[in-house]
Amino acid sequence: MHLPLESANFIFSTDSKNRVIAMFMGLVALFTALMISAGVNVDYIFEIFQ
Repeated sequence: MHLPLESANFIFSTDSKNRVIAMFMGLVALFTALMISAGVNVDYIFEIFQ
């Protein structure tokens, strides 16, 4: 996947630290929700982050 230069500059500019953190948190929430919906134990999810 190739982002146009304008999009890459918008996402990864020096003023976009909050945007990048929000995208990362969204990805973590997505994967956590998918793991829970697949039947993974919540205790196992917390062990991953320790």
